[in-house]
Amino acid sequence: LSQHSGSFNKYSKRNYCLFCGKPVTKISRHLTNIHSDRIEVAVAFQYPPNSKERRKIWQKLTNDGNFKHNKDVLKTGEGKLAVRGRTKTSSKATDFVHCIYCHGLYGKKLIHLHLRKCKENVKTEDDSHGTPRRVVSHCALLTKNCEGISEEFKNLIGVMVYDNVTETVMENQIILQYGEQMFKKYINHPKQHEYARQNLRHVARLLLEAQKSTPMKSFEDFFKPSNFKLVVSAVKVVGQYDRYNIPSLALKLGYHLQKICNIVQHNAKSIGDTKVVESCKIFLSMYDKKWTKYVSSLALKNIKDMQKKRANKVPSAQDVKHLYYHLETAHHAAEKKLRENLCSENFVALARAVLARTILFNRRLPGEVASISLETFESRIRSDVCDDMDVSVSQMERKLCGLFSRVTIKGKCGRVVPIILKPSFESSIEFLVSVREKCGILSNNPYVFPRQQSLTAQRGSSCIQFHVKECGAENPSVLMVVKLRRHFAPLLQLLNLDDEEVKQV
Repeated sequence: LSQHSGSFNKYSKRNYCLFCGKPVTKISRHLTNIHSDRIEVAVAFQYPPNSKERRKIWQKLTNDGNFKHNKDVLKTGEGKLAVRGRTKTSSKATDFVHCIYCHGLYGKKLIHLHLRKCKENVKTEDDSHGTPRRVVSHCALLTKNCEGISEEFKNLIGVMVYDNVTETVMENQIILQYGEQMFKKYINHPKQHEYARQNLRHVARLLLEAQKSTPMKSFEDFFKPSNFKLVVSAVKVVGQYDRYNIPSLALKLGYHLQKICNIVQHNAKSIGDTKVVESCKIFLSMYDKKWTKYVSSLALKNIKDMQKKRANKVPSAQDVKHLYYHLETAHHAAEKKLRENLCSENFVALARAVLARTILFNRRLPGEVASISLETFESRIRSDVCDDMDVSVSQMERKLCGLFSRVTIKGKCGRVVPIILKPSFESSIEFLVSVREKCGILSNNPYVFPRQQSLTAQRGSSCIQFHVKECGAENPSVLMVVKLRRHFAPLLQLLNLDDEEVKQV
């Protein structure tokens, strides 16, 4: 597949008629002379020739005709694509995607620029598709075969970063079926949607590796009994087998393969393919008997070894202090910058600093703090009555609840736990909330610590690791959230208190 090439005379460019499919150089004349009886064409005649309204109608019919032609080319693999802006060199079909509004075909590296000024794009207050690489995924879905896939699931995969892995996800029907299955499981749990996207990418990476290093080309080939060892070898490569640098991925892939095998088996039953059904049964039997020996045992051993090594490494108190003072400085500097210049970059810097400090001040998981909603923050309270709190809340935290404002959230297993907010944290968050829309944050993002051009929250662990690298610690690799919470929670809480507050505690 390629785009039209040749001389760059404007009359050499051919557009495809929406009604008869013929390539023509003057589409408006063709529509007027040949298809004037069509309602879509007749609408243009109520406007004067060369008027803005008539030109807009011709452009829409041109784009729709080219879009119809391009879908056929991509489906059959034969012909040339009709693009809006031709390049000077021959290009691949994968270098272009269709605009989700006007259906024109543009280079995927520049599609995000076109979307901003597309005349068919009726902009709304919250209209955004995220970063340029994520925009492409929305556009690429237009020409993919997604029959039987719900619109909600399309939206889930439409925000994935577009690369060869995402393209494999979109083009493989088995992966799409598996994704739809996962989406139904997590449909009421938006926080798990990113987890579902990660799983789809894991499966696609496995398929790509198998296609690259083995004779297997599809998931149906995976489940032929004679290919069992080839499947194992592909899993080992994806899991970086030297010592399973990603041992958890090897375990996850085994779980995914079982689910996908069941899907392939179900599909085969529905069309009466008894041979594939029998192959899937044998594969699952071999999996139960041999997978632990070939994959799981070594992966689990690696996980335990890594846990032991990590357990022996504890951050030094000096490094913890370095991190605390760096975060305090970064917090005040970021707030000063944002007050002087309201922009998205300064907003994110302050949000990340306040989120990191709030996590370290509270003995809570990063995800619990990061997911504080605007509604929860607005309902914050200050009271020394802590009867409804979980027994895991320490005595020190109970005393702090009487000094500072707090929001209550549901932690693990539904237990009620507090997120304590010092006055400096609280005032910074109030400021962030007041200027968020001026800094490019979507108004329907429900989180106190939002990400730009997204409906999700900042990742707490990433915010802390960002500042760990900047704080000048001697051993930054050991400054992990879990170790800080386990070994230095009281120290970090005391460091955040002034002398008067320490006396009250």
